[in-house]
Amino acid sequence: MVEGCAGSGKTLLAICLAREHAALGKSVLLTCFNRNLADYLSDVLADVPAITVLNFHELVRTRVLAAGLLFQVSKELRQRFKFFRDDCPELLIEAIELLGEGFDTLCGGLLARIHPT
Repeated sequence: MVEGCAGSGKTLLAICLAREHAALGKSVLLTCFNRNLADYLSDVLADVPAITVLNFHELVRTRVLAAGLLFQVSKELRQRFKFFRDDCPELLIEAIELLGEGFDTLCGGLLARIHPT
């Protein structure tokens, strides 16, 4: 696990790790919380098809829908906040258990908060 303040190189390290593992023939998921950062990382890593870059909520959405589960965001602000804060991590775990699929390598600090092992 790598911790550090903004600008300490965590993202650069994640990019290098993702590239290294993809070069070894592994499928890699690089995830982050921010959609703009995910877009940037997708551009930077566009030359490596074995790396999938998704922001956290897009990861949840794609896995949940692939598992045939309901991904429904409320229009009501309080319910919407609860959905993204509380329900998304649980939905992701449920979807992954149903799909029985995954990636060989996971890069992204957010995953450590969802599944600490």
